[in-house]
Parts: sequence; C-alpha cells; structure tokens
Amino acid sequence: MKKQFIDEAFFEKIDLDIKAQILGMIYADGCLLKYKGQDTYGLQISLDSKDCYYLEKINFIIKNERKIQTYKNIDLCKNGEQHFNSRFSTNNYKIAQDIQKLGITQRKSL
Repeated sequence: MKKQFIDEAFFEKIDLDIKAQILGMIYADGCLLKYKGQDTYGLQISLDSKDCYYLEKINFIIKNERKIQTYKNIDLCKNGEQHFNSRFSTNNYKIAQDIQKLGITQRKSL
C-alpha cells in the first residue's frame, strides 16, 4: 500500500488563524477512530455533501493526497430521499498524536 503524503507538522503548533479554524471544525464535526487490532488512530471530519467545499479546502491546506469520500448516509435517508455526506480522513500517526495533545479524544461526544 502506498503511503499518502500529508503535512505531518500541521497541528504541531496552532500559530495561524486557519489552523485554529480547522481545529474548531475537528472539535465540531471530527473524530479520532481507533482501528481494531492496531495501536493507531485515524482522523475523520464528516459534513453534508453540499458542504464538501470546506473539506476540499482542508485537504488542500494540509496537503492531504487522500481524496474526499462521498457516501450515502443511511441514518438520514427517510421517505425514499437519499442523503449524502462527505468525509476528510487520514490515518497519519503524527497528526493523530498532535490532535490528541490538543484535546481531541476518541469518542469525544461521550
């Protein structure tokens, strides 16, 4: 599997407004997921697909090579209507460690 490039140092220091804004978005709509059988975490931010532009912008700023994923949100599909979300994700160890130091934890909403 090819390792995908991302700016690993992005969250080492929150010294720019844009870094604080992205961190706020992670607090609001992001999460750290622990992968089964591994000692690593993945960072995800999910938004309604109509707001995909924001995730594309984050991807560009952080220099993430992984593409934004769009998927059907089964929980929100009602009365035959389809609902789609978009997701930014990375499983970079350094970013996960830096995000944890900034207070983001696994299952933060609980």
